[in-house]
Amino acid sequence: MYLAANYPDAVFRHVQEQGLLDARETPPMREAARQAQRNAAKQASTWKACSMARHKADVADDEFEIFASYHSTGDGRYIGGLKVIRKADRRILFPFDGAPQIGPYDSADEARRAAIEYGRAIVAADRAAPEP
Repeated sequence: MYLAANYPDAVFRHVQEQGLLDARETPPMREAARQAQRNAAKQASTWKACSMARHKADVADDEFEIFASYHSTGDGRYIGGLKVIRKADRRILFPFDGAPQIGPYDSADEARRAAIEYGRAIVAADRAAPEP
């Protein structure tokens, strides 16, 4: 087995032909290569799943992006989540320190829609009087 683990397949075949190794035994190098391929495929699929975490904006135009979401509370209600970004300077307009909570609402869809509407109101206010 020492030869098979440290030398190319030709040496392994020679050892098998000489009867020094059982013909049914697979070389550890091949098995290690197969395992490495399986691990690489697993890592690639994990990387793809991780890379898909970037979400598209729920509402976007040339100047702003609105990302809306929701999360549940302990009592079965839902709070809206919101992020509003001004594209020109990548400034985050919402959330900010002291930002109000959006909700709670009875359904996740209601909370998300409320977050989008609140985001649109923030965009309208920033267009009317832009913050520096």
